[in-house]
Amino acid sequence: RSITKILSKFIKVDGKLIFITDILSISGSDTDAATGEETVSGTLPKQNTKEHSLKQRKDGDLPITVFMLPMKGTVGETMRATELQVLAQYIDENYGPGQVIVLKIHSGGGYSWTWSDLKDLIFKIRENHRVIAWIERAISAAAMTAICCDEIYYTQFGECGSCTGWSGSPNNPVSMRKQNDSIHEMEKVLARSSRTPYLAAPMVLSGKWLSYDKDPITGDFTYYDSPEGEFPVSSGDGLTLAAKQSFDAGLCDGIANTEEELLVLLNLEGAEIN
Repeated sequence: RSITKILSKFIKVDGKLIFITDILSISGSDTDAATGEETVSGTLPKQNTKEHSLKQRKDGDLPITVFMLPMKGTVGETMRATELQVLAQYIDENYGPGQVIVLKIHSGGGYSWTWSDLKDLIFKIRENHRVIAWIERAISAAAMTAICCDEIYYTQFGECGSCTGWSGSPNNPVSMRKQNDSIHEMEKVLARSSRTPYLAAPMVLSGKWLSYDKDPITGDFTYYDSPEGEFPVSSGDGLTLAAKQSFDAGLCDGIANTEEELLVLLNLEGAEIN
């Protein structure tokens, strides 16, 4: 069996999610390499790993619950960190670690400066819980929010991307320095979430490329910030990913139109949805 994804609190083995706290041992010739996050080329580099201790769930054996939080409207107004913070506190106080939070996103973007609050909060929550983005529409700052999550799923007609920025008017784009700052921050988030950092620039700027090769035997992806890959994702325009396009390129974890379909992909069939 092969480890297909490694994050701070869980791993995926042949697509099945296993929490770190449930692992008794791992053996195999590739064990030493499986200690970090995925790089651009799809390999796993060595890095220092710090052991984290999770507090025990209350009552010992409470079931995993899937908490569905709609995130709609303008980022910074109705789609914001406030409700997510309240939900996370409620879960910590009443359920304990290891729960699943699904951010059901339908937003055309908003105030990009508020993304920092969402980003920091999502990564903090990820220390104890599994945070999922389920995308109906995630544009601009909403797309930047989705890439912070442990996993990304789309609805059939979902879309994600187009992280352009302007100040006051669409005719007044933000400076190139600020756009490059956004790209750099997105690259760090993508790498931290085991996704290719090459996705950032094409979402923000025109004239940037993303292409990939896929090994027909192993299914491993190799990404390029140029047109040299066999399969182009961005052809130099501002990139907005469609659901199938994202899945085919290994840039999302699956497509689900209903809560029941999503639970199947999460390996949580029959779980309680709150």
